[in-house]
Amino acid sequence: MTFGGWLGPAPGGPAATALAVAVGVLLLLAGRRLFWLALGVLGCGLGFLLVQRLLGHADPTLALVVGLLVGAAGALLAVLVQKVAVVAAGALLGACGAANVAGGLGSLGETTEILVVVAGGLVGALLSLGVFSFALRLVTAAVGAALVTRAVPLPAELAAVLFATLWILGFVAQGTGRAARGRG
Repeated sequence: MTFGGWLGPAPGGPAATALAVAVGVLLLLAGRRLFWLALGVLGCGLGFLLVQRLLGHADPTLALVVGLLVGAAGALLAVLVQKVAVVAAGALLGACGAANVAGGLGSLGETTEILVVVAGGLVGALLSLGVFSFALRLVTAAVGAALVTRAVPLPAELAAVLFATLWILGFVAQGTGRAARGRG
């Protein structure tokens, strides 16, 4: 399993799919206000990914428990220290994006793959720090778009188009809501 493999189809049955879509839509439309939820989802995915990557074919229950614990820690961090959480979310999003790029490039070797993920995390953290409000909208819209896209079984090309479309629409919807309230 490559680092990029965790963004395959969403696991679970119809209830898990409905939950993923519901959380995804919430993050697309109101993610800036629900940032803790976005960071919890990202942390859960990263925790699950790390257990699978570090322990190989580990017990799925262990991976889920670690994922939930990392996700809960991320959500708590978002509530207590929002700016630090934004940087952490940027790092997680950058690392996950770099993981997908590394996974799509084929066998780079484990060390190179890890360096690509770390570099992506650093870039994501720095970008998030520099553009706090923008980053909140960007990160939460991306997480929402990813959740919805993973829940819908589509060919890779259509899934990419759906992801990009939802990400842009979510980002715009969150910005439009702020402007309409006079906080633009």
